[in-house]
Amino acid sequence: FIHRVEFRNCKLLGTDFSRSRLQNVRFSDCLGDYSMFRFANFKQVGFEDCSLISADLYHLTLQKTFFNRCNLDQAVLSGSKLKGIDLSDCEFDGLQVDIEDLNGCIISPHQASSFVGLLGLVIK
Repeated sequence: FIHRVEFRNCKLLGTDFSRSRLQNVRFSDCLGDYSMFRFANFKQVGFEDCSLISADLYHLTLQKTFFNRCNLDQAVLSGSKLKGIDLSDCEFDGLQVDIEDLNGCIISPHQASSFVGLLGLVIK
């Protein structure tokens, strides 16, 4: 259980937070590439200006969670319900996510092209 903690300018490469419970936690300017949060429970957790390239965010429980200006390229978000999660100012070329988990997720028009393949559509 991690409660009321702020990680600032931390190098969290490959850190394993799997099955943890994070409440009132903020990550600012952190390098969290390849970090693992698999099956974690997030309540009031924020990521700002973080690199989470290839992070494992599989099957998260998300309550009042935000990602601001983060690099989520190739992150695994499968099984994590993203309803109400705003990824519009995040950077990614691809995410591993299930189409049903995207319901209600907020993205930018530019990011929408990343999800076209999941829908089986072809852009001409």
